[in-house]
Amino acid sequence: MSGRMCGNLSDALCPGNANPANHCDYQVNSAAVYYVWQTGPGSWNQFTGLKDSSANVVHFDAPPNVNFTVPAGAAFGAYAGTTVVLQRNGFGGLSGIPDSCVSESTNARLTSRRQTPATSRSSSFRTVRPRRHSRVS
Repeated sequence: MSGRMCGNLSDALCPGNANPANHCDYQVNSAAVYYVWQTGPGSWNQFTGLKDSSANVVHFDAPPNVNFTVPAGAAFGAYAGTTVVLQRNGFGGLSGIPDSCVSESTNARLTSRRQTPATSRSSSFRTVRPRRHSRVS
């Protein structure tokens, strides 16, 4: 792993700096932005890319976020009329959809995991979340 790298050398000036300028690595910790480069034998810290027929690296855009406006109406509760940001997380992954706990026996929404609706005989619950493998185009 590299040391901290900053785009503005003034972020690394030592306190009480004299001429010529001395730079202190620890000063970069308080910079608004700094970078650290890491590489190694694992696939998670190596670059893998594709090249076209001219040996140029092919550029891929990150999946765009989608703003979804929740319809108005009591059925949508506190989210009615609000905008939710949906994010694509790799193949088939979609996050940002609000979820809630519901009773397994009545499907009634629970305000907490311990709450049991009057019509339910048990405190069992399940969390309603979007399916992880739904297709998004």
